[in-house]
Amino acid sequence: MTSDYFKRLDVQGHLKVKEALRKWDPIGVYAGDGDWPDDEYDSYSGPVVSLLDSGAPKERILQYLRDICENHISLSFDRSKTEKIIEELITYWSTWKEQIKALGPDHIIE
Repeated sequence: MTSDYFKRLDVQGHLKVKEALRKWDPIGVYAGDGDWPDDEYDSYSGPVVSLLDSGAPKERILQYLRDICENHISLSFDRSKTEKIIEELITYWSTWKEQIKALGPDHIIE
């Protein structure tokens, strides 16, 4: 028996953030052919979810990810790439929240 947990509508937002952080990939671990675990940036996803859920402006989310780059992993910050990813997330987030209101959080995505 398999779980439908990852197909639940209410889980999709967090999964989308995790996917976006892998796309952001400031270290560059997903750019090559290396065997890197899919959870490299997962610890940053919770705060991003909280920021999105609270309606934080793009600049606040950008500031959080800049802090991660510059102060936690000591890398340069690609503002342009990060802004694009944040804009995608903000757009997704509002649509996703509307879907939850319309369909309910337990709705299964097929």
